[in-house]
Amino acid sequence: MIYIKDNFLEKNVLKRIKDHIKDVGFKETRGGDKVFYVQESTKEFDKYVFDKLEEIHQRPLENTLSFFRTSTDELDDEWRIHVDAITNYNGIHDTDRATLLYLSDSSLEGLHGTAFWEHHIHGQTFSPTIKDPESIEEHDRIINEERNDLSKFTLKSVIGWNPNRLIDFPGNLFHSKYPNKSWESGRELYVAFYKFKN
Repeated sequence: MIYIKDNFLEKNVLKRIKDHIKDVGFKETRGGDKVFYVQESTKEFDKYVFDKLEEIHQRPLENTLSFFRTSTDELDDEWRIHVDAITNYNGIHDTDRATLLYLSDSSLEGLHGTAFWEHHIHGQTFSPTIKDPESIEEHDRIINEERNDLSKFTLKSVIGWNPNRLIDFPGNLFHSKYPNKSWESGRELYVAFYKFKN
């Protein structure tokens, strides 16, 4: 199930975190041959978000990885269609769900936000796991060979950009930003991957 929650943050929290992001700035980070522009999240903000996510799911969660991220009309302008069923940070981890929190205002016209796709072989979902090395090889193949090849994917839906909108979804759904290029001032959001605690 995909959860969409508008006005996720209280207004004072939203302002405070946007000011923090502006003050700290983003750093170029490489992941394989990919370049991302990210900033570490704060423990305080992670706790705030995860307390609210636990209310939604009515169960305890384990934060695997969280950060702030930006892209513009010139930086990070690939489609990079992927799943987040595994994360590769301080080792490879299985991930149950991903959450995106739109933060910045937008100057882009037309529909834009987060796209969900159907892959020509796997369908709308693919669930690589550390328990199955072949599935990780296939995950890596898709990331390396097909992530920007729209002939391998069919667009299924787009959840529009709206500042302070949270999107929470299973990590095995194929998705990307939409479109591949953002706006000059920057598409800024909070990203988190997590597991359900037993």
